[in-house]
Amino acid sequence: MPTPKPKRQMARGSCTLCGKEFSKNKIAAHLDQCWTELTAKEKHDGRALAPTRFFRLLIEGREEPKYWLHLDVRADATLEDLDDFLRRFWLECCGHLSAFTISETRYRWEPPGGFDGDDFFDSLDDGFGMPREVRMDITLAETLSPGLHFEYEYDFGDTTELKLQVLSEHEEPTRRKNLLVLARNEPLVSPCLECGQPADWIGTYGDSYETRTICDACTEKKGFGDAQLLPLVNSPRTGVCAYTGVLED
Repeated sequence: MPTPKPKRQMARGSCTLCGKEFSKNKIAAHLDQCWTELTAKEKHDGRALAPTRFFRLLIEGREEPKYWLHLDVRADATLEDLDDFLRRFWLECCGHLSAFTISETRYRWEPPGGFDGDDFFDSLDDGFGMPREVRMDITLAETLSPGLHFEYEYDFGDTTELKLQVLSEHEEPTRRKNLLVLARNEPLVSPCLECGQPADWIGTYGDSYETRTICDACTEKKGFGDAQLLPLVNSPRTGVCAYTGVLED
């Protein structure tokens, strides 16, 4: 008898503006309506500020699209700002390298002080069989447009890849933050592969270092040590490298 496929989890998430929950394929339409109602109320109350250009982005794991978020970002924010947010909100563990690929250009992150040979890397183009590489200190207004799909990589060893899409460009009342999370997926529940109860950890197992989800009780029964465990967190990088969770709210 064939092994049944695991039941696919519903990709549901909550709107941060009103707190209501929607399915992944419904929440974009809700956000349009919810934000329109909110800005109309601000105008009525006389609290609206001068409008500023914003991009609304959908960001999801390339291999794990069950992890997703909707983000509003000022058009004058830079790719460095977006990279910093993604690191702190979803990815950062050990200060790895990262890059956006937009059309034929690769925008790379560099550590403080830069890399040796910057002039060489900035000169790479299709003549070398590689995409042109430049720094991330460029605004979204200079690189993005509605309908554009682009990519992001964090850590070029144990890589976490994201897909990004520009859903819209619009004007909204200016806020203090460059970036605002409008919605994200609800935390997912994974079963413990030992007992079937909700798992708490991802553990490395045996000489092959196979990873498996496991609950608190079974970690004790199976003799897992702290060095073998990473917490299950709401991120496409869960269980990878030394990632343990969000660095900021």
